Amino acid sequence: MTYLKFIKILVIGCILFLSGCSPVKTTVNNNTYLCTLNARGTTPSNKTYYFSNSSKQIDNELEYKEYLNKLRVILSEIGYIETNQASAELCISLDYQIGNSYRYGNSSVSVSDMYSAYSKTTEDYRMPLLVEIKAYNNNTKTPIWEVIVNDILDRESQLQSVMPFIFLCSQNYFGKTSNGEQAVTLTLTRELEEKYGLIWPYSLKF
Repeated sequence: MTYLKFIKILVIGCILFLSGCSPVKTTVNNNTYLCTLNARGTTPSNKTYYFSNSSKQIDNELEYKEYLNKLRVILSEIGYIETNQASAELCISLDYQIGNSYRYGNSSVSVSDMYSAYSKTTEDYRMPLLVEIKAYNNNTKTPIWEVIVNDILDRESQLQSVMPFIFLCSQNYFGKTSNGEQAVTLTLTRELEEKYGLIWPYSLKF
C-alpha cells in the first residue's frame, strides 16, 4: 500500500469512528446493494487491454485471480477485449484496500441454554473498503479512465461476495465521468444471481 493510500484509508476510518456511523448504507432493502463511487475519464476507441501486475497477485494470488476473472466478464460485456501486453492499447489495474475496523454500535443478541434465556449485548464493528479500477494507455502510460468505489464491510470475509456487486455497479462508469460522488444501487434478482454467480453478502435475502 502506498503512503497516500494508507493516509486515505486512515482518514476515512477516523471520520467514521468519530461520527459513529457509516457514510454508506450497504443495503437499501433486503436485496438491493448500495455503494458510492467517483469516475473520471473518456471511453477509448480501441478497447484492447491487458491486466497489469499487482503485488496482490503474489500476496493473495488465488483471491486476486478470482476478482480479475469477475472483472474480465464485466469488461467484455461493454466491448473490452483482453489480449497480450504487446498488442494491447490499454493497461487496466485493479487495487483494493480494507481499512482498520471501527466500532459502529451495539447489538442485542438472544442467548439460551437448558437453564435460561437472556439477552446479551455485543459490540458491532465495521471497516471501510476502497476499490480502484484504472485504465492507462499501454504505450504512454497516460491515464484514460478510473472508477473509485467506497463501501463498508461488517467483516473482512464479506469481500469475496461484495466484489462482484462492485464490478457490476462500476460497469456503466468505465470511460465516463460521474460529475461527483454517485450512490449506485444494484437489486439482486434470480437472473443476475444465476448469470454472475452472485451470493448475497448480508444476512437477509429475497
